[in-house]
Amino acid sequence: MKKWTITGCMLFLAASLSAQIGQYDGKPRYELEARRAGVPMGTIAVEMFPSIAPLHVRNFDSLVSIHFFDTTAFHRVIPGFVIQGGDPNSRHGPRSTWGYGDPSQQDVPAEFSPVSHKRGIFSAARDANINSANSQFFICVADQVSLDNNYTVYGRVVSGMAVVDQIVSAPRDANDNPLQKIEMFVNRGQDDATPVAVPQVIQPGANASGVSAAYPFQWDTVAGALLYELEFSRTPDFSGNIITKRVTKNTTTVAELEPGLVPYYWRMRANNGGYRSAYTTVGYFTTGAQAPALMEPAHLAVLIGNVPDLKWNSAEGAETYHVQVSTHTSFLPNFIRYEQGGIADTFVTTTALDPSRKHYWRVASEVNGVIGEYSPAWIFTTGVSTGIESSETSRLSLYPNPASQQLSIRMPDASEHRLRVYDVRGVLWKEMKIAADDVYTLDVSDLPAGFYTLSLQSGSGLQRAVFSVVR
Repeated sequence: MKKWTITGCMLFLAASLSAQIGQYDGKPRYELEARRAGVPMGTIAVEMFPSIAPLHVRNFDSLVSIHFFDTTAFHRVIPGFVIQGGDPNSRHGPRSTWGYGDPSQQDVPAEFSPVSHKRGIFSAARDANINSANSQFFICVADQVSLDNNYTVYGRVVSGMAVVDQIVSAPRDANDNPLQKIEMFVNRGQDDATPVAVPQVIQPGANASGVSAAYPFQWDTVAGALLYELEFSRTPDFSGNIITKRVTKNTTTVAELEPGLVPYYWRMRANNGGYRSAYTTVGYFTTGAQAPALMEPAHLAVLIGNVPDLKWNSAEGAETYHVQVSTHTSFLPNFIRYEQGGIADTFVTTTALDPSRKHYWRVASEVNGVIGEYSPAWIFTTGVSTGIESSETSRLSLYPNPASQQLSIRMPDASEHRLRVYDVRGVLWKEMKIAADDVYTLDVSDLPAGFYTLSLQSGSGLQRAVFSVVR
C-alpha cells in the first residue's frame, strides 16, 4: 500500500512498468478524455518529455498501449494544487482502496530535472521512496515550485486546461475524491517532431580569463527549449571528470570550477523535451587566481581606532584585488561597510567603520576586472571613534591642517614613498611616487572640501594621517 504526501496533502499512488519501450519522433502526444458518470467533460492533450525523463515516458506509453488507464479515475482533486489519477484500483475496486495502488506494480526510478512544477505540468506521483513512482500521475492546476527536484516532471498539458479546471472543481468528499467518478480514456496521438536550435553563446568569449565561480555564463534563449545542458572538462575531448549543469534559464554560474588559472573546455546544447540540439562549438577559458591570504589586522584582533589598514599577501596571477568589510558573515549589501575593487596593491586604508563593533573582512583576486574566489573571512573589532584622527596619525606630521591650497608633509624616513589620498568613501584621488626628502609639499587645490586619508608606503611600512580641505 502506498501513499504520496506533499504539503500536508495525502495523494495516493500506484503503477505498472511494461517491458515494451515506445518509439518516438520528438515528443509523443496523448489525449486524455474525461467522463463524469459516463458523460464526456472534454479532452486534455498532453505531450511527454522523453529527452528529459525517458523511463517515465516509456512507462506511460507502454501503459497507454495496453489501455491500462481506461476507466481509471481522477481520484484526488485539490483546488489550487493538483488533480491525480492512474490507480488501477479505481477501475472497479472499493473507493477506500483508490490511491493505494497494486503492490505488485514495478516502480520507475526517479528522473528529477530543473523543469519546474508550473501550472499544466504532468508529473509522477510517489510515496516517501523517491524511486516508487509507477502508473499514478498528477497535473498541476497552479504553480507548485515546492515540488521541484522532489518529483519527476515528464510532460505537460498543451490544451484542455479548462477541462482540468472542471475536474479540480468537482464536488468531493473529505478525502478529496470526487463524489461522482471521473474516468479517463487515454489514446496516443501524433508526435511533435519540432527540432530545437543550437544556442548562441553570449559570454564568455573565446579564450576568456578570470572566469570564477561567480561568473555568469550566458547564451541566447532558444525557442521551445525547456533545459540547457552544459559540460565542462579539463580536456578538449571531454574525457573524464566532466562537470555537468542543467538549467532552465539562459544564464548560470558554475560553483564547481576550480580557481587558480585552471584551463577549461566547455560546450552546451538545448533540450526541448523531445530533442537535444547539437552542441555549441567548444569554448576555452581559464579560471581566476586563487584568493589571497589575509595578513593584517590579525584574525580576532581588537583595534584602537575605527579606520584600519587592511593587508594581504599577493596571489599568483591576480591583476588587482577586491576588498569587502561587513558587519555580518553573509556580506549582504546592507551589511557592507566598506568595499573597493581594482586595488593594485596588497593593502588598503578603509574609511571610518562602525566604532566598537565586530567586523568581517575578506579579499578576492581579480583578473580582467572579474572578481574571483574570496578568501575565508577574518574578524576584527573596532575601537572607539576618535573623530577624524586614527590611532596612527601621530606618525605623520601634516601642516597646515585644515589646508586649502598646499599641504606640507614631514617625511618619516629617507626612502622613496608611494603617496595616496582617499576620500571618506574610499575613492582614490591622488597617487604618486615621491623621492626621499625632509618635507614634501602636496597640491590640494584641486580637492573638494572635506576629509581625506593620506597614506605613505615605503620600505619602513605603511603610515597614514587624516586631513581636511576647506574652501
